Amino acid sequence: MRTVTLANLAPSLDVCTTTTGSSATACASNATTLSSSAPAIIVSLGKDWASATSADQLENLGATVGGGPSGRTYPVAADEVFVNRTLGSCVGNEFDDIVMWVSPATLYGDLVSAGRLP
Repeated sequence: MRTVTLANLAPSLDVCTTTTGSSATACASNATTLSSSAPAIIVSLGKDWASATSADQLENLGATVGGGPSGRTYPVAADEVFVNRTLGSCVGNEFDDIVMWVSPATLYGDLVSAGRLP
């Protein structure tokens, strides 16, 4: 990041209110976009991560990778789009994921304060 400089950084992770109409790189519209430039996203898939069926939760699940020291298999994001919306328990529309993101200004400000940028 120090070599590229702040002016050339372009984070592009998107957080949407729904996966409906979204692509692998963007939310469906400005109305469904919570963030279109997050440099970092933290996701908790909730207690039903292994059996999720709603489209919004499946968007956050992504692909599956395995191995590592534990030998367990875990889902990881498959694209640049994540969904964050109100909790729901209605069959077929369940959602218990927790999604948090960092704004570019917050991240860069913290990196400057820590002496890591510019």
